[in-house]
Amino acid sequence: MKQVFRDAIARIDFRTADGSLSRGTGFLVTDRLVLTARHVVADGGELVKGPLTLQFPGQAVKASVVEGCTDVESDWALLECEESLDTPPLRLANLEEDGVQWTTFGFPREMGPLGMAHGGTVRNAAAAVSASQAFPSIQLFSDEA
Repeated sequence: MKQVFRDAIARIDFRTADGSLSRGTGFLVTDRLVLTARHVVADGGELVKGPLTLQFPGQAVKASVVEGCTDVESDWALLECEESLDTPPLRLANLEEDGVQWTTFGFPREMGPLGMAHGGTVRNAAAAVSASQAFPSIQLFSDEA
């Protein structure tokens, strides 16, 4: 993975109500906004109220969930960092082709603080999670899984 991509990916850490550490992944979409999965910033289904720590390569920042900018069904949440980052954000793109190879880097809860790379193939670039979903999902095959 190119370093410019890796630099825009953060490890997200926070303590749950019972004191255990919760961890996940997010990525910069602007100089202050980070996109993540909603389940990463939820404790027992409820969004975290306090600050989150986002660890980018060589830089840690505090962030919080942007009010009204989450979706349970599509499992996404937008976070706002307390300060701007100099790291270029990842550009979003359309993916309309099956069979394309993909790679990613993240911090699954089970893998510890250093993170890991994954890769695989796009199986269905226009999949759907549910009949009511307003936009397509991307069905991926993971070599590691």
